[in-house]
Amino acid sequence: MITDKRLTLEDARIMLEAAEAKAKEIGALETICVCDDGGHPIALHRMTGARLTGVEISMAKAFTAAGHRRATHNFSAPPGGPALPGNGTFGIQAMHPG
Repeated sequence: MITDKRLTLEDARIMLEAAEAKAKEIGALETICVCDDGGHPIALHRMTGARLTGVEISMAKAFTAAGHRRATHNFSAPPGGPALPGNGTFGIQAMHPG
């Protein structure tokens, strides 16, 4: 039998708190999205003063991370390389939802 572990809202809240603490530590105003393994948001938090476009960006980054099962900062590293023409990750910004 396969048992799947799923993130809960309580788990997501812990992650939001940790991410906000780190953002404050480095002096960044961010929007943080935690999604499930299907890329659907569980929790979204826009820090006071964070840019308005951060909502869509954070949701897209969380979707990408879930869909590829790797952190989005790893898209600038091998095997795909930076999202530049000729590299495996080029065009990822045009994927669904973008």
